[in-house]
Amino acid sequence: MGFFSIPSIGGRPGAYHTYSLLRDIMTMEYVGWGNADGNGNSSTVCQHGPVECLALRHFACAKYNTAGGDKPLDYVECFDHTLITTFPQGLPPGTVNASFAAKVLQSCASSVGVDWSTVHMCASTSVGDALFAKEKAKTPAHSGVPFVTLNDGPVILNSATLNLVKSVCEAYTGVKPAACASELATPAQPPPAAYTVLPTPI
Repeated sequence: MGFFSIPSIGGRPGAYHTYSLLRDIMTMEYVGWGNADGNGNSSTVCQHGPVECLALRHFACAKYNTAGGDKPLDYVECFDHTLITTFPQGLPPGTVNASFAAKVLQSCASSVGVDWSTVHMCASTSVGDALFAKEKAKTPAHSGVPFVTLNDGPVILNSATLNLVKSVCEAYTGVKPAACASELATPAQPPPAAYTVLPTPI
C-alpha cells in the first residue's frame, strides 16, 4: 500500500492507523512528493510553499537512511499529528514557518528514534535532492492529494466516505483478521467536514 498521509477522518482510521490495525496483512510505504513541481533540488516548488518542501525532504531522508522498520512512518505521523493537534482549525497560509517546522521535525525525530543529525544533514545537501527526486519518481499521476494506492492499483483520493480499513480488508485474499470484521459489516457513514478531509487539487 502506498499512501500520501491520509489522516483520520470522522473517527475512522487514517492511513497510519489503518496500518497499525492491519500490519499483519499489509505493508505500507509513504511517498512524500504530492503536488510538488521540480526535480528535488532547491528550485523545487511545493504546493504549500518552502516549509512543505522542508518537511518532505526530511521525510525522504528519514525513509532512506533509517533502519528499524516503521520509524520513518512514525516520523511522518508524529509531524502530521503535531500540526493537526496544534492547529485544529486548519493551516492558513503562513501559519507554519520554517523554524516551527524544524523544531517539530527535530522533536519528532527524537521521540520516534530517528537520528536527527543524519536526517538533517541529508536534507541540507545534494543527497537530500536525490532522495526527494526519488519520491517524485515513485509518485503516480494524480488529480489531487492526499491519496492512496492499493497493490499498485489506481489512485484513490481521500473523501468523506473513504474507509481505508474496509478497502484493505476487501483487497486482502487471505483469512481476514479480527480488525476486518466490524469494518466489513458496517456501512460507511460520511464524517463531519474537517480541513483534512477533502483532497487538494493540483
